[in-house]
Amino acid sequence: MTARNLWEQPNDSEFSVNHEAVDEMLDQRVDFMKSKIRNLNETTLPKPVEFSCEYDPKKDATVYMMTAVNESINTLGIQDYHKRVMERMDPDLRNVVEDPQQTKDSLPGTIEKFLQDRYEANKEYVQKYLGYLREAFNQASPKIIRNLQTLYGKEFPFDQVDIYISTSSACPYDEIKGNFAVTAFGGFKKDFRNPVDIGLHEMNHFMWGHSEYPARLKERLTSKEIDLIKETLTYFTEPDDPSTRPAEKPLKALYAGQEWESLDQVVETAANFLISVRANGKTP
Repeated sequence: MTARNLWEQPNDSEFSVNHEAVDEMLDQRVDFMKSKIRNLNETTLPKPVEFSCEYDPKKDATVYMMTAVNESINTLGIQDYHKRVMERMDPDLRNVVEDPQQTKDSLPGTIEKFLQDRYEANKEYVQKYLGYLREAFNQASPKIIRNLQTLYGKEFPFDQVDIYISTSSACPYDEIKGNFAVTAFGGFKKDFRNPVDIGLHEMNHFMWGHSEYPARLKERLTSKEIDLIKETLTYFTEPDDPSTRPAEKPLKALYAGQEWESLDQVVETAANFLISVRANGKTP
């Protein structure tokens, strides 16, 4: 895998948001959902939601601590995940992380300072991108929220969603506080369908976390099994996700293999599938 430099810029660093392309993608996602699940409730108008966008070196450093140092992220079956993270890291940052003089107490601050210095050197470029990112999400907000409310049949749980940029390849989220990361790994994408797609994926998790499903399943499934259903339900809002991980594939194949009466039926079938897998002595 190729290591990337932080804030690597495309040959043409001028951005513009193709709103028509973003809208078309989101309309296609709703049509796909309706083709897969018969009884969807689309009676609730999209809730007005405002998106803020920022870069915070401290938050970015936390992502690196999760993925490269503490290895506390759920890899969902990806082999050699930590090795991949290290191979893809900016070479100068990798030297910081692997410095034997650093400790787990000193490393977060050292990584943050490194990221702060790199940000200051590219501040104009980053802020320009943040403006376009904010524009893309706020313009598409009604259709993003429509997708999510249509799938879950309930109102979106936040009035504002905070987006922050991560220079790593990971996109963590917080379904309680209502924030998520959009990766800038390898440079910003000129096609703003990519970050909106990431946002749709992460906000699907917000809907799950504020639904009745986790509480309904906790007596029957392990926390990892519940997380797996949460992750795989993004199939209905992002059917062509190129980053599907090994543990997700059986459930996504199950979803793809038939039409469904309701999201309740999807979740119940997924739960029974995972229970049967466990009963046969396997882990998802």
